[in-house]
Amino acid sequence: MNNIAPSPHSLTERSSTEQRLREELAPVTG
Repeated sequence: MNNIAPSPHSLTERSSTEQRLREELAPVTG
């Protein structure tokens, strides 16, 4: 579980960025 310690920031930032892109693309695709 020590391997996940240095990567939580990257995963959180990726999730936030993906969610933002999805929210921005949602209205454009919808």
